[in-house]
Amino acid sequence: EIAQCLVGSEMCIRDRNTDLNISNLLKKIAKEWKYIILAIFFGGFIGFGIANYLIVPKYTSRISLYVNNTQSGEYSESVDISDINASRSLVNTYMAFLKSDYILDQILQEIDVEGYSTEALSSCITCEDIENTEMFNVFVETEDAQLSAQIGNYIAEIAPKEITRVFNTGAVEVIDYAKMSQYPSSPEKPVYMIGGAIIGAFVSCSVIFLEMLLNQKVKSPEDFEEHYSIPLLGIL
Repeated sequence: EIAQCLVGSEMCIRDRNTDLNISNLLKKIAKEWKYIILAIFFGGFIGFGIANYLIVPKYTSRISLYVNNTQSGEYSESVDISDINASRSLVNTYMAFLKSDYILDQILQEIDVEGYSTEALSSCITCEDIENTEMFNVFVETEDAQLSAQIGNYIAEIAPKEITRVFNTGAVEVIDYAKMSQYPSSPEKPVYMIGGAIIGAFVSCSVIFLEMLLNQKVKSPEDFEEHYSIPLLGIL
């Protein structure tokens, strides 16, 4: 136990709380690096376990559609920039239409989508335009790879005729039909592993910091000199 320290002719006792600085924390972290590495691996393992065993995998299928600002069946040898711009402006309208209750109700009637409501089915369908083109993609994500492909191909089947019938302008052509995915699109296991590793590192460093904050004991002369940055003249 350190009872007293004399420096010259003065008594020097400092508050330990002021010595909890970044430098001391980094030294402590460097000293306990093995435990931090272990926590990182453990966190990554937990993240992998959650993604692999606790989260239901989902499968995504995609179809690609092309918007042409002419009536279906018409052909022109020249390309008019105004038609291209008009086609691009129609993309957002058509994407919104494909997620309307009218289309979703047709899907529910024609495909055995057990347990899905209109709202639930809508959340499974995502439309995304391809920048600077007259094309857009429709993604269908469900827990069944075959069902995702089936819904996607049904949308591809009815989209051209329904869009032409409702809007009476432009034409939609199918570029790519949906294929059954062999691998799940979510959860993304690497993301969960990295997230778990980051949490493991954060928790281990937090434990080290709290241990430094709550431990008010000076266990050795080296601890005294490290924390108070003054020479030790004697121990009683």
